[in-house]
Amino acid sequence: MDPVPLLHRPPPRNVGLAIAAPALAVAASLLLAHHTLLASGLRRVPGDPGDVRFVHYCIEHTWAWLAGHPLHRHFWDLPFFFPAPEVGAYSDVLFGVAPPYWLFRALGAGPDRAYVLWLLCTSSLNAAVATWFLQSTIGVGRLGAAAGAVLLAAGAPRVHFLYHPQLISTYWLLAIVGLVVLAVRAPGTRRARAAWFGTALAFAAQAWSSYYLCWFLAFALGVAALAVLGDRQIRGMVLEPLRQDGAAIAAAAVLCALLLFPLLRAWAIPGTVCQLGTPPRL
Repeated sequence: MDPVPLLHRPPPRNVGLAIAAPALAVAASLLLAHHTLLASGLRRVPGDPGDVRFVHYCIEHTWAWLAGHPLHRHFWDLPFFFPAPEVGAYSDVLFGVAPPYWLFRALGAGPDRAYVLWLLCTSSLNAAVATWFLQSTIGVGRLGAAAGAVLLAAGAPRVHFLYHPQLISTYWLLAIVGLVVLAVRAPGTRRARAAWFGTALAFAAQAWSSYYLCWFLAFALGVAALAVLGDRQIRGMVLEPLRQDGAAIAAAAVLCALLLFPLLRAWAIPGTVCQLGTPPRL
């Protein structure tokens, strides 16, 4: 065996070091953002009686719909405005961030305990995905990525959103941006095609989670696209990968559109403004 190639092999991947950064970020984020909740034995839920109760109700509705509860047989017809139909389109759907909640409910947790565990799981996912994002897209070292992830998952703006939990989940948003960067860096490869399809799935999940975050994400991506087209050097670097992966991008866009169609249809229904009576005269 020729020993020369062995000298040029990359060092074996250390699994322990690979998971150390996200694990550190998750632990620090949970302590910073949820120390009161953890110290109370998961009994003191952060927030107020406004958005917190409403978001909890909406997430519980998704579980009741999956479980076939008689009052929640129709996904869009939340019963709090009965008999008005399609009221689920009035606000954030939260379907894209509900799976952890479903898991805890399926394991036997009650609604209150499942909501608390969902909060902890959401912050953990924010920190873990943020660590991956900083390492894979920006090239930050492990310790720097963990520190940055804590700022993204448990900084003051994120802790404030504990009072508006429909805005707390950012892992889909970070995944979208990170996957786009990975796809542009490796054009024409299987990895790039997988990244484009992952982007489509993540964008659909974000739209099914939070209208506000999805809108701001789409707006920011539009501004970024205009900035890229306005710079000749960057334009060539980006348009060439897009040309090589045009078929994959088109297929991913079709997939995303199909996943979003029920949501867009609900938002566009003309009768979802007022169903209970005649609008008041001005």
